[in-house]
Amino acid sequence: MKILIITQNELKKKIADNILRSLPEWFGVESSTKEYVNGLNNKTFFAAKKKDEYLGFFAIDEINTDVANLYVLGLKKEFLHQGMGTKIYAEVEKHLKDHHFKYVTVYTVSSKSADTNYAKTRSFYFKLGFSEVYENSGIWDKNNPFLLMIKYIGNEK
Repeated sequence: MKILIITQNELKKKIADNILRSLPEWFGVESSTKEYVNGLNNKTFFAAKKKDEYLGFFAIDEINTDVANLYVLGLKKEFLHQGMGTKIYAEVEKHLKDHHFKYVTVYTVSSKSADTNYAKTRSFYFKLGFSEVYENSGIWDKNNPFLLMIKYIGNEK
């Protein structure tokens, strides 16, 4: 497996669309999936590839010179819980450190939701070293309470 940085916007969209649509438990709302896919222009995009198949991706939004956000990510189901997400994230964090970012954030659904899929998502972020920072049930909707998580990655300028 290789982890590549993809720069071609149409290829980013093709990879993301294919993987996100295979994950209806997380990306079952058509308008949100389209918004994520169409928002990939100008995002740094990491993809795991084995032979001719893309297995997973992370798209990064550079918020400012100190903070980058995990904009959207996904792994094909058969590769969940096998360390692939951790490997891709390690490349993401290395890239961000090399570019002098101090923090990485991610937006997800908070524990106020009973959704067990998002419980697994939060567990993954905790394993990577993220901490909960801010929660708000009014940003998205009451069934999808917003949670901001953050990780300090260093790099004093």
